[in-house]
Amino acid sequence: MPAKKTNPGARRRSLTLGGALTAEAALAGARAPHRLALARGAAGRIAASAGRIKRAADAGEWVYGVTTGFGSNAVNPIAAEDASTLQHNLLVSHAFGDGPPLDDEVVRLALLLRIHALAQGHSGIRPQTLQAMMRLYEADVLAEVPTRGSVGASGDLAPLSYLALPLIGEGKARVGGRTMSSKAALKKVGLSPVTLSYKEGLALVNGMQVTLAISLLALERAELLLRTADIAAALTTEALAGRSPAFDARIHEARRHPGQSLSAARIRKVLKGSKLLDAPVASIPGKRAAPQDAYGIRCAPQVHGASIDGAAFVRDVLARELGALTDNPLVFGEDILSGGNFHGQPLALAADHLKLCTHELGSISERRTATLIDPHMNEGLPAYLAPKPGLHSGFMIPQYVAAALTSESKGLCFPASADSIPTGANIEDHVSMAPIAARRAREVGDLVTAILAIELLTAGQAIELRRLKPGRAGTRVLAALRAVVPFRGEDKPWKDSLPRVKALIAPAPPGCRDASRRRETTMSLIQPRTLKGFRDLMPDQAMRRARLLRIVEDVFLAHGYGPIDSPILEYAEVIKGKSGGETNKELFEFTDKGGRAVALRNDLTVPLARYVAQHEGKLVFPFRRYHIGLVYRGERPQRGRAREFLQCDADLIGATGTAADAEALVTMAAVYEALDVGPITLRVNDRRVLNGLLDTFGARDKAVPVLRALDKREKLGDEVVRTEMTAAGLEAEAIERVLEACTPREDNDATLAALEVAVGDNELGRAGIEGLRAVQALFIASGRRPEALRFDPSIARGLDYYTGVVVEAQLDALPDIGSVGAGGRYDDLAGLYTKSTLPGVGFSIGITRLMDALEALGQEATAQSPSAVMITHPGEAALEPAFAFAAALRTEGIASEVYPQPKKHGQQMRYADRRGVPYVFTRNDDGSWHGKRMADGETGTFPDHAAAAAWIHAN
Repeated sequence: MPAKKTNPGARRRSLTLGGALTAEAALAGARAPHRLALARGAAGRIAASAGRIKRAADAGEWVYGVTTGFGSNAVNPIAAEDASTLQHNLLVSHAFGDGPPLDDEVVRLALLLRIHALAQGHSGIRPQTLQAMMRLYEADVLAEVPTRGSVGASGDLAPLSYLALPLIGEGKARVGGRTMSSKAALKKVGLSPVTLSYKEGLALVNGMQVTLAISLLALERAELLLRTADIAAALTTEALAGRSPAFDARIHEARRHPGQSLSAARIRKVLKGSKLLDAPVASIPGKRAAPQDAYGIRCAPQVHGASIDGAAFVRDVLARELGALTDNPLVFGEDILSGGNFHGQPLALAADHLKLCTHELGSISERRTATLIDPHMNEGLPAYLAPKPGLHSGFMIPQYVAAALTSESKGLCFPASADSIPTGANIEDHVSMAPIAARRAREVGDLVTAILAIELLTAGQAIELRRLKPGRAGTRVLAALRAVVPFRGEDKPWKDSLPRVKALIAPAPPGCRDASRRRETTMSLIQPRTLKGFRDLMPDQAMRRARLLRIVEDVFLAHGYGPIDSPILEYAEVIKGKSGGETNKELFEFTDKGGRAVALRNDLTVPLARYVAQHEGKLVFPFRRYHIGLVYRGERPQRGRAREFLQCDADLIGATGTAADAEALVTMAAVYEALDVGPITLRVNDRRVLNGLLDTFGARDKAVPVLRALDKREKLGDEVVRTEMTAAGLEAEAIERVLEACTPREDNDATLAALEVAVGDNELGRAGIEGLRAVQALFIASGRRPEALRFDPSIARGLDYYTGVVVEAQLDALPDIGSVGAGGRYDDLAGLYTKSTLPGVGFSIGITRLMDALEALGQEATAQSPSAVMITHPGEAALEPAFAFAAALRTEGIASEVYPQPKKHGQQMRYADRRGVPYVFTRNDDGSWHGKRMADGETGTFPDHAAAAAWIHAN
């Protein structure tokens, strides 16, 4: 199938995985990549199961796919040193298939669903590997996966192997609509291949997510066709001047099948107000005097309804499968259990049933089309709906095509699940063939879409040959048809008639309620999109950020930091300073209308230096300030590196000594505690210790490149650090001693003791160690958690201007998310702009990463409305008391709003619910107020605003 390109400028929404996931949310994630987060508790479960697998492997336990081979090779033990090779070999050996590649929508959805399954935390995959998969999805790196090759038994082994190849830098992938090697794709989006550990390859390929993805898309199309079939049947009923008793609700309630009643109700809704329905025989030339219509009309609710009920069964199966654990073995606490959850039988039977349900819609639709063109059956319409039959063939061939499509659909309906060909040397002695069933269900959906489009096209022609109007709904359908295809007064080329009508009944893009209107207007409107590297914030996201910033500002103010602001646009020479180098390549720099060289600020530190130098005479030193503002960097966008992002900095300028350093750390810790993000660790070092250590090797002149190399240790590993330190001129023995000294010990005292031995008598190094001890004492004296402060000599902070204490903040629950704050001491802030020496200490809070962390930790999004209360009203006459009640509640400190337009009460309540407004009040006839708490439905009656406010405050 052709690849469906995503819009790179589309608004990026969020999905939380590892908890509850709906089909609708998953399908939205199939249309375009979303930002991903983990549900509350998922990170802990993932880490625990990975830890249990590692302990089992280290202990040599007999665990399938970890310390054994796969399939019938499970009798062969695997040595611990071959664990990574085993998992890598599994992926590359199992990636074998045939047929054209699956379309991007399927691959994107399958990747999302596999991440969700692994995020349940029972598969033994490491958190960092799962995070890498999440980054792969977010960057929209999509593996090239052949259509055929899975029997749906040990999971979708072949397609899931292809799906996982980009993770390890193998195979091919698509990025931005282009196919390239996976290594090139990873490089393009700034990601690196993953080296797999115990069981990770097996966890990636043991599952049914490719089949599930195809099934979900097939079900989505089928449910759309179920609604379309009722519309088409109603339109044909009008075209044939049909009889209404067949749709009477009493008939269908007597049968007791909910789908049948629903279908009949939909058809009645379309037929409402029709002048053609039940038209007297005398008013319709050629209409037969008969009490009932053919089965295609009369039995449409019974046929469509059975398919509606069947699709509901399939939806239930797929909903359960969405949250299912389908790999093997699974980890439950200390138990590692082998089983067969990867078998696709539930999906196979569901998909086989779905394709039959979908086919029947097409089968009966083709019969209705045949009736419309048959002069013996079409109630006086001309043969083939041609104004001059004989001279014109009219709609003869569309029915031929419908017949051909129906026959092809019929051929696909043989149940794939009825077949089984054993695989894996007969260890897999019964397979489900579920992927075949799912693919065929989707193919049947495509065929039935065309069959129903032909019926709509034909019925529209027939209605216009009548002189009586259809109902309001039928009129709207006819107008939609005529917007894309004209009435056929004579034979002429069909051009794109069928594709255009098919497009009317295709799934609408996410967020688009009227697909046809969207298509009509798109060509004349500017495409709404954002620049790459920039993003819109949805109301809930913006409110969450605002709430975080209010908390941060309150902490800053409580510690004596006052706000400042400065322009986003500065003179280019101010931003550039004398630094040059790589940083300046990232600047958004241009010449303004006055011919001045200007640049957007790329951080808040350089503007602060300019600010302090320019206003030095007006400021009181030591000067405490905080600044929250947007900054801009023209680097390649990737996770954690947007082109526009918010910085949140606090600095104490003009102060030296331990008190200022400790105050910065205390304030940082207070911020995270107030944000309620769980335990944090401030990883602290002192550059004087590192510089003193280099002094002992006579390598102080190499400090800048050596410390930059050391700063990469955690991310890139010791070998990369060794290579860069060697290139900087450090001897091999010195490198090993630096690495040894810069390894944190079991506690702070042990770390400082090791550093004392490493720096010896070096005064600078000893001063740094004493400074760390003093900072620790003040930190504890401030009442902060002692364990939140950890001395880590590997923290170097690669920027050259740091001279003393340096710090990075890390969330204990999410270590893989990276630093959520950092900073340190500097000796000369504004040396480029003033002769005054202005030392200081400052830090930055990572607001964007903290927002990501809150989502990953499962904290619910803030409601879209800041109001605590919404007041409903029946119309204009009730607005004055509503406005007065809202104003009175605001005096009680309760944010309140009045619903802004006259709507039915139910619509107003649904609006309040969708926006997450906690309380809704409605005025009673006696002037009292009826209140409802939306969370649990509790209600009460209150004489005035004071009583209502007391109720709200009490809850």
